[in-house]
Amino acid sequence: MVSADNLPYDVLPLIFHHLSSGTDLVSVSLVSKSFSGGVLPILYETVNIRIDVAKRLGVVTSPFHTLLKNVHLQLFVRNISIHSIPLERARPSPAFMLDLCKLLPKLTNLASFSYTVPTLMALLPPMLPGLVACGNLKELKIMGEHVGNVQAEMLTKVGKSGSMEGIEHVNQETAYSSQSPHGLGKLWLKNPSPSIMQRLDKWIEGNKHTLKSLSILDAPSLSTEFLRLLVTHVPHLTSLTLTQCPDIDHWKVLGMLEHLSDLKSLCLNVMSHSTPPNPSPISTSLKHLRCLFLISQSFNSIPKLQATFTGILAPFQEAGLESITFEAMDSSVLPLTVATAIGEFHGKTLKRLNLLRMVASKDAIQAICERCEILEQLCLDFGPEMKPPAKGLITILASLRKLHTLVDARCLKPHHDHGGQDIRLTAQDVSSIAKIVPSLRKIINANRCWNVSKSAYGTWVSTASRINTTSPPISFIRDS
Repeated sequence: MVSADNLPYDVLPLIFHHLSSGTDLVSVSLVSKSFSGGVLPILYETVNIRIDVAKRLGVVTSPFHTLLKNVHLQLFVRNISIHSIPLERARPSPAFMLDLCKLLPKLTNLASFSYTVPTLMALLPPMLPGLVACGNLKELKIMGEHVGNVQAEMLTKVGKSGSMEGIEHVNQETAYSSQSPHGLGKLWLKNPSPSIMQRLDKWIEGNKHTLKSLSILDAPSLSTEFLRLLVTHVPHLTSLTLTQCPDIDHWKVLGMLEHLSDLKSLCLNVMSHSTPPNPSPISTSLKHLRCLFLISQSFNSIPKLQATFTGILAPFQEAGLESITFEAMDSSVLPLTVATAIGEFHGKTLKRLNLLRMVASKDAIQAICERCEILEQLCLDFGPEMKPPAKGLITILASLRKLHTLVDARCLKPHHDHGGQDIRLTAQDVSSIAKIVPSLRKIINANRCWNVSKSAYGTWVSTASRINTTSPPISFIRDS
């Protein structure tokens, strides 16, 4: 007789992957030895240290300590994300840091490491020897403000694919092997120190055959000329993010994209002091670009904002953007001409539109809805017109037959002042909106995610779950 205990071992992990809660996975591991064997690879695949976890580590055992004690579990670890660290007397816990530094060299299957703890102390350097030893590391996300010369030199060896002479030979080898060549595929740097910036060219060149995604944030010393040098090393880059880099001219960056013909996702700051050149420097060879994220800074002139945004959108018409995000550093208004340009240039392909701290008028929303017929996700500031019994704007959204997700931009950026009164939808409000916009399946508002469905009796039913305001669901905003 077939039972859960005598199912093939490979089947159990496939079943348990549908359990999203870590608590459920722990409970399943206690059922039997076979269940425990099927759950452990999933339970330890990702170690995520958030602020709520860090606060409990003074009472419960650190996952890194558990992994050190149980060597057989180390093979399961693929991803480590550290967003907070436990404190002892207002200082980082020495035991936690020691366990982490001891563990890293032993994690032979570690593919992704993320350390985004903002701190005044140099906590990253002790981890570097362990990261260098992780030969299978593919993704690295770090804050690099406290890295000195010696540590920066060591950092250039993290994920380095070596000289890889004769890339054709490497490709032939990997064609017959399940393993990919060594080297970073994704690099995310925030606040890189001057020592890192001096060696960034060497680091990227060492991973030029594998690097597909590059993100540099808060780098005042990054110049356009240096960026051009970096780009020449990675012609097969598919994702590029450059934010809070004041010496970077966005028009010059757009001009150098001709070297990145495989680029699919671009996130960029646009500055008001930069004048659009004539003719446009944007290459029309970017046929693979699908996601565009523009962050505007200090646009006091509406005509200048119009010229910048429409000047960027028009050349990408041939590519056919699927996702567009506009974010204003200060609360701004989306010009009607820009809204019209969105629909005119990308209406046939656009599926996701996100407007962060950019208030869109009813006319602007109507201009978008009339042309973007396949729009699936819309993120905008919820105003009084979004709350029933008001129906003006909701009726306009009803023309979007494929719209399934509606997001209130205010709850994604809670730490900024949007001005005006926040709108909080009730279950009855959500059901009323769903009646008018029958394609809707999810509404994000006031730190709640409403899932909408139609009951067997034909009535609309909505259920809410809380979202973390300290870590907004950025997956609703842009593709990874």
